[in-house]
Amino acid sequence: MVDLNALVAFDQRGLDANGDAVNDFAEVFRCRAAVDYQRGSEAAISNRLERRQPATIIVRDNPTTRDITAAWRARIIAGRRVIVGDEFNIQSAAPARETGYLNLLGVAGGAPG
Repeated sequence: MVDLNALVAFDQRGLDANGDAVNDFAEVFRCRAAVDYQRGSEAAISNRLERRQPATIIVRDNPTTRDITAAWRARIIAGRRVIVGDEFNIQSAAPARETGYLNLLGVAGGAPG
């Protein structure tokens, strides 16, 4: 069972007629998620040395969460064992090992999506 330890807002930029991102991010929806800050791998350490914090964000698989792409951002609103206010640029989305969940890779810090 996945411990959905945080309330996360998912934001997306508005799109122009060509499909290019414009304007600031706007909140699309909020949901419970499991946020796990990555610590020990070589890639995680490299990111942290560059002041970027990678994290795995696991959400329930449903039609709304399936719309999340690398153009989106996740913001921590509340939760346990998380840093409220962290903003993660979504890097990728894939089915999680647990049935019924999606696994998102996010990176805090760096240029916004």
